[in-house]
Amino acid sequence: MSKKEKVLVIGAFRRTAEDDRIGGLAFACSSLVESELQQDYEFLLVDSTISSIRNQSGWRRAPSSVIRILKSLWLMTTSRVRYVVCFTSHGNSFLEKGTIAILGRCLGKRVVLFPRSGHLMNQLQSRAWMRRFGRLVVRCSWRVLCQSERWKDFYVEMYAQVGEAESRFVVLENWLRASAFVDIDEPVSSSDGTGAVVGFYNRIEKSKGIWDFVEVVDQLRKVNPQIRAIVFGDGADLDELQRLIQQRGDGAIKYGGWLDNDKKERLRELDVILFCSHAEGFPNALLETIALKVPTVATDVGAVSDMVVDEVGGFIVDVADHEAMAARVIELCGNRSLRSQFAENAYRRAVRENSLENAVQQFRELLR
Repeated sequence: MSKKEKVLVIGAFRRTAEDDRIGGLAFACSSLVESELQQDYEFLLVDSTISSIRNQSGWRRAPSSVIRILKSLWLMTTSRVRYVVCFTSHGNSFLEKGTIAILGRCLGKRVVLFPRSGHLMNQLQSRAWMRRFGRLVVRCSWRVLCQSERWKDFYVEMYAQVGEAESRFVVLENWLRASAFVDIDEPVSSSDGTGAVVGFYNRIEKSKGIWDFVEVVDQLRKVNPQIRAIVFGDGADLDELQRLIQQRGDGAIKYGGWLDNDKKERLRELDVILFCSHAEGFPNALLETIALKVPTVATDVGAVSDMVVDEVGGFIVDVADHEAMAARVIELCGNRSLRSQFAENAYRRAVRENSLENAVQQFRELLR
């Protein structure tokens, strides 16, 4: 029996330490290394799971980052790994994983960099030092995995001078397990729009559009006072949101908590998901609602317009355009047939492009 090839993977592999919750990055990392790829590869893991789903300061992260860099260096020099796969977010995460990528290249490893944060695009565009560091990291990466064609276009344009742009950047969209997809005959809520339920499902913080959502709900209720809203998730602005809900006391917005085992049932209660984010990579939260055939109104950030084709799989609007958001939500809430059509179209695309099986096959081809 031939020995398995060793692959070093730096990423998130467990639920957050403080509250046993799993995010999109942790799901992506753990689902891949626990897949049938185990039959051919021995994965050496360096865990970078954050201690909380809420924001952490760079200083708090620094000591553990140094430890992970040293551990990765030790494994690269002692374990005969050929591939080094770095899952990275933005900010300090990118500095940490980028440093590991540079060290890996110096040691002759094939480095696969997988950036997964919408904020990274903004940082590379606005910070010259980050852009220069990114150029070095890209030069040291054998492949850079892009979450959509839009992300690939961004990297190719920004780092065209690095060379081999077309072969270096490879599209690999996010994925879900087969069990996450629910194909039922009645794909959306049967509401006629009168008492429609509009949902927010994301991290509860300004950059994810929570306050845009609150503003849009106020506009919606001026048109239809019976529309209700529910917020699912956690994040830095949760306490402030709960205070606002209590102060209002009108029942227009409810907090539905963090979704886990009851995720499918709770999300299926929604007539429309309003995804108001200001920055995204390829949002798993949105992909999960698409997989449940919940109709979508979403902002044009990151890979969202690849996931939801405007006026085919949902409505795409500009960031912070509250009037457009409200108008599109009203249009969907009042048209059951359109909700069904959009939900089905987005669902079919996700089934075709975003299964775990598809991701495993692409990774297998990449590592050959």
